[in-house]
Amino acid sequence: MQDPPRSSALSCAAHLSGLIAATTKKDSGLVEPLADALDHIIANGTYAKVLQRWGLSDEAVTDSRINPPGLPRTDK
Repeated sequence: MQDPPRSSALSCAAHLSGLIAATTKKDSGLVEPLADALDHIIANGTYAKVLQRWGLSDEAVTDSRINPPGLPRTDK
């Protein structure tokens, strides 16, 4: 299997120090299901396999969080 190409987005992701972001439209009802889905792939090892393939295992998070502290607030 060939390694995936490095991209500028991937390079930026490598500098996020273990943080990932997924967004949904406000009040779409998808926030909790998306967080649950991310927790599921973290728990079953799929997330770790993807990070390993891209050489980003050091960036792994242990769980998904909805609106973690430190994110900028928006009123939109």
